[in-house]
Amino acid sequence: MFALETALNWCRLIQSTAFRRASPGIVCRRLIRVDKGSLIGFCDLEITRWRLVLHECTWATGKNGEFIGLPQKRYEKDGKTAYKALVEFSDKEAFRRFQEAGLAAVRLMP
Repeated sequence: MFALETALNWCRLIQSTAFRRASPGIVCRRLIRVDKGSLIGFCDLEITRWRLVLHECTWATGKNGEFIGLPQKRYEKDGKTAYKALVEFSDKEAFRRFQEAGLAAVRLMP
């Protein structure tokens, strides 16, 4: 019975927000603070499990609070500046988890 309770407690710990923040899946490798309008800064985020680094992400504020913007390509269309996404998540839940972990990572930077 003790082994089962211990296993259940470990499962609860691993699923807890505090544990996930203490062992992040995303690490901020570089942060350049800008603080211009809604833009807080630019960051390079590493998804450690995949050993993948996303360069030039944005950290900004919007109507729903802070968010991480994925890398984009800037171009001109009809004399106006436009942007095209270079990376996207095909799953909304995965994108939500990325946002949560990415924001936690940039907030840990000095």
